Amino acid sequence: MLGIDGGTTAAKVAAFGLDGEPLLVDADLNPLTRAIIWQDQRCAAIAKELDGRYTEADKQRIWGGPIVLDASFVGARAEDPEGWRQARWILSRRTSSARS
Repeated sequence: MLGIDGGTTAAKVAAFGLDGEPLLVDADLNPLTRAIIWQDQRCAAIAKELDGRYTEADKQRIWGGPIVLDASFVGARAEDPEGWRQARWILSRRTSSARS
């Protein structure tokens, strides 16, 4: 881990990798918010409410199978609206691209 094992400090880190987790950045690719990881619990109540709007039959018809709705972006946006306002791109390794 950085800084803990006597190695590189966080101030010297130029880049880091994310395992498919979206990160909001500005036009110059500077991070604006915390990464939205799959374990993110900032939106648990919102996700539960959204998930309750759909029956299992609805989920099968709309998405092709049983899923649990992901409200990660909703929770993260509520936590840092200014970061979201400034965001130009959403970086995600899953797509290997930047999305605006």
